[in-house]
Amino acid sequence: MFNLEGEKWKFVRAKVSPTFSSGKVKYMFSAAMQVADRFVDTFDDIVRTESQRELRDLLGRYTTDVIGTCAFGIECDSLKDPNFIFCQYGRKVAKESNLNPILYFLITMFPNLARRLGLQIIAKDVTEFFIGTVRKTIEYRKKNNVQRNDFMDLLIQINKDGNEAGQHSATTRTLTLEEMAAQAFLFFAAGFETSSTTMIFSLYELSLNQGIQDRGPQEINDVLTKHNNKLTYEAMKEMTYIEMLINGADFRIFSSKI
Repeated sequence: MFNLEGEKWKFVRAKVSPTFSSGKVKYMFSAAMQVADRFVDTFDDIVRTESQRELRDLLGRYTTDVIGTCAFGIECDSLKDPNFIFCQYGRKVAKESNLNPILYFLITMFPNLARRLGLQIIAKDVTEFFIGTVRKTIEYRKKNNVQRNDFMDLLIQINKDGNEAGQHSATTRTLTLEEMAAQAFLFFAAGFETSSTTMIFSLYELSLNQGIQDRGPQEINDVLTKHNNKLTYEAMKEMTYIEMLINGADFRIFSSKI
């Protein structure tokens, strides 16, 4: 969406922005929780056999599985298999985020010139992988009438609503496959490394401060008690101290980059 212009940007923004409302995020909460449960099981297995563990890669695989499940509707298993193909492309996207700033400026500010020169931010194989993944997912869901309460469902519903509206208006159009893949990729690129890095900083802060170690779990236990020991979307929103811890980690990441 950041690289679109004019009416195309306006159209895609109007279609996609509502999918990131708090209500739509709540819609995907159960899918994220399923991955969280697998993460807990994986971590339990690790601490039984290892006294030390590098968390950056593990948390990166966790965020890959969450976004793969919520955005693309794929049952990723990179927590168990570090070489899972989705995880491989996640690492490649993270590396490409370090693109030469001059080249990035040229591509974003002079897109027509960049296209003529054959310049692009995302490698061709990455583009083909994500577009192919979205195409297969959409075809499978339409053919088998599958619903998973995730971001891909929301994109499919956008086009369904657009098709129905198009019967009454010649100017109404739907998202193309490439536009749908681009929004799912944006979801992935924006959340893959950023989320895992925030969790690492949060855990580091916990390791240094006994007071936070005591107060954080206490708030979690108090809130869960009010919700029959079930982590729901509403329960999570009540964990204000945990939110402050995460926001503090975000601030430290931002401060370290300026």
